[in-house]
Amino acid sequence: MAEKEFKGTFEIPFENPKLAKKAHDSLVQETEFTKKSIAKIKVDGSKLVITITAGDYASFRATVNSYTRLLAVFFGAKEIFEESGV
Repeated sequence: MAEKEFKGTFEIPFENPKLAKKAHDSLVQETEFTKKSIAKIKVDGSKLVITITAGDYASFRATVNSYTRLLAVFFGAKEIFEESGV
């Protein structure tokens, strides 16, 4: 990473640890979007913890936006499965 880093940690609460683990498993393969940003993902009880580090603000913002979209897809799929009874 560059001398000046942008770093943020986000904690997303889930209903239970099993669901947090499913979200983790869905997102973990996306931990390196570019060489300009790195994301670390872990489960802490019923929370998904995402830490993003980037060398510049634009890369940080882009990575945050990417994870926001990926989480929206996860929650959308969860809702569909719950509605269908799967």
